[in-house]
Formats: sequence, structure tokens, C-alpha cells
Amino acid sequence: MSKLDEILSDKQIPKNIIKMIMNLDDNGKKALDSYYDETSEFFQNAHPMLLARRFLADPYKYSELYHYTESKALEAIFSSKTFLIGSIMHMNDDKEMRHSFELCIELLKEMNATKAEIDEFKLQWIFTMIHFDAYIWSFTVNDSSMAMERYGNLNIEFNNQTLQEKLANRFTPLNFANGWMKEGEAFVFPLVVNYDRDYQLNYLRPIIRVVLSCIQNMKIDSYDMRKIIDESLRSLYILSLCFKRPEIFEEREIRFVILRIIENGKTQEDTIFNGKPMIKLPINENDISAIIINHDWDGKEEKIFDILHKSGFSNVEIRKTRLPY
Repeated sequence: MSKLDEILSDKQIPKNIIKMIMNLDDNGKKALDSYYDETSEFFQNAHPMLLARRFLADPYKYSELYHYTESKALEAIFSSKTFLIGSIMHMNDDKEMRHSFELCIELLKEMNATKAEIDEFKLQWIFTMIHFDAYIWSFTVNDSSMAMERYGNLNIEFNNQTLQEKLANRFTPLNFANGWMKEGEAFVFPLVVNYDRDYQLNYLRPIIRVVLSCIQNMKIDSYDMRKIIDESLRSLYILSLCFKRPEIFEEREIRFVILRIIENGKTQEDTIFNGKPMIKLPINENDISAIIINHDWDGKEEKIFDILHKSGFSNVEIRKTRLPY
């Protein structure tokens, strides 16, 4: 017996509801079954908690994280004792949010979706995007990366566990587990970015298959189909923060996503810096493990010592990159 059959066998379900569900086409019934069946591929890939665990940046596996920057930014960070974390809508990579969307469209075409069905998906995607206010803080697991030096010739070392706790204490209320969150508070997701396009397509496929079936059966059972689409799109949004193009795999990015609760589409930034919305995270000496400098700093290490000393971070370790040049 399928999960859907098991649910429909409940004598408390009104006959008109059963009749409506039975009028769904086979794919619509399969979509409902996948939604309720915890063992289904859709459920395993789309459920937010399972999704977050799968891409979790486990502090036992990734104990130290590195944020590359330049001396001017470093001086601003330490003098203000504050990190500014930017909105996902203003990332350096203008394809940041489009990659997963394009994969979804590719899968819809693979499933022979009509133009109208694809247009409906696009509308649902846009509607979902505007209801999130996400901020991204990017790190890498590589403390000596020539590729990452394009972001700056020094990097800041953090302890992953310490950082997770600090972000959670700053943005997430103690009672969030009970669903008691108000506007401005946030979920914090430490995620490992995936760069494998085939993996991404295979992961998205069961979700898109269910979404397409729901779009096709909307006129028959709008309540259930709408509910599944809404929840699926929220999961697709989180996945869009986990999946990036394979061409930039050398970043090996670990990212902290701060997903703020918003109402009426109003964003919750703490400040606007250089025209971009930002949230603030206060830091102190105990939050920084070390500063790692590359060979551009040979003979000029004293400048970094001065920046740290003036800001009260004089006990932070300074060490050189492991790169030979």
C-alpha cells in the first residue's frame, strides 16, 4: 500500500476530498504520494532539515575556515570590530542565483514541459525569491590558495564551531525550535557548496518532477498542489545557495547563509555600505584564530602588526602562506 492509499483509507477524510484526489492524473497522485512518503526520493531531497544536514559544513570535518581579503578591508574590520555580511542579491558573481534556476529549466524541458508550464514555474520561482532576505558570508577550507588570492593577499582564520555559535547567538532566538521567530530574526545555515553539475541535476530531478506534476494538476486540486509547490520552491531556494557552477570549483567554498524572516517583502539589512545591503556581526579577539599573509607581505609584516595592535587584536597570530611563491 502506498503512503497516499494509506492516508485515503482514513474514514475521517471527507468523500469530496477523496473524489478530488482520485481525479488527479497518475503523476499528480505520485506527487502527493512522494510528498507524504518519507522514504521517497523527493522527500529525502526536498525536506529542509534533511537538505540542511546533507550540505552541512560539519565543524568536525571542516574545523578551520578562511576568509580572503585585502589590507584596507582588514583594517576596517578590526578598527570597527565588525564584519559586514552582504546580501545574496548583491553578490560579486551575477550568475550566483541563476545557476540552479537554469538547471531547473533544463530539467523541465527534459520532462517535455510545455511553454505555459515553464512560464508558471518561472513565476513561482520569482515569487519565492522575493520572500527571502538572505545574507552570505563566504569562506574556503584552503588556507593557502593561489586561486583565492584574487579576493585578497591575506586571509583570516576562524574556528568553524566558534563561528557557528556566534552567528546563531547573534541572529537566531533561543526558542526558534518551537517556531517562535519574529521579523528580523534568522536561520543560520553553514553549507558546503557543491560544484558537480551532474550531481546537481540528479539531486534536483525528483523535486522538479513533482513540481511539474503539481503544476499540471493545479486545476483539479489547487490546495494540495499549491502547498507542495510552495514548499518545494523554498527547498529549491536553499539548494540554489548550495549549488554553483563547476568552472569555479577551485574556490572550495563553505558559506554561512543567514536567512532572515521578513514581512511584506521588506528586507532586514542593518546598514547600506557602498550601495549594498549588509548585516553586522560584532567580533572580538577570541573570534579570530590567525591572519595568514602571502609573499606580497615579505618585509612588510610590521604593517599587519600595527593594524592588529591599534585595534586591540595584538594576540592574534600572524603566519605566512604555505605557498612557495
